Amino acid sequence: MRRGSALRVGLRSCGRRTAMGAASDIEAWLHEPASVGAYERQRAELGDNPSDAALLEAHLVPDPRKVRLRVYQTNSTHKSMSALRQGSMVLVKDVDYHKVEEQFHEAVFTHASTSPNQQLIASLDVARRQMELEGFGLVTDAIEIALGHRQLAVDGIAEGEPG
Repeated sequence: MRRGSALRVGLRSCGRRTAMGAASDIEAWLHEPASVGAYERQRAELGDNPSDAALLEAHLVPDPRKVRLRVYQTNSTHKSMSALRQGSMVLVKDVDYHKVEEQFHEAVFTHASTSPNQQLIASLDVARRQMELEGFGLVTDAIEIALGHRQLAVDGIAEGEPG
């Protein structure tokens, strides 16, 4: 069965391996007219009371009219961008954020320092701008380097060298 293939293809084609990249792809799929059709076809095929086995075998598609997209992503910015040590960000894409904004701020400030470091905050600002201008290229370069190292390790193991 090919239920949900449009959603899977859309997510796989994004080329981004982040929560925000996936959220953008899901959001785009939710607004496609075909998404409702995919859900309705799935519903017709599964019926009103599908067995557990049928559900486990199916690539389930959500009802796009009822989806509430709520994504929170944390980044250790100091590991991948130009931010000082311990610099991190929380990225939010939440259709219901207005309902939880106060609780979100409370949760963040519970774990944040009461003495903010201006240099750290400035470095996060620089990193945010760097992401805007060259983030995709930097991530692509890092992935290519990692894949190259992995291939070198695989080639070394194949030749009998210690991994």
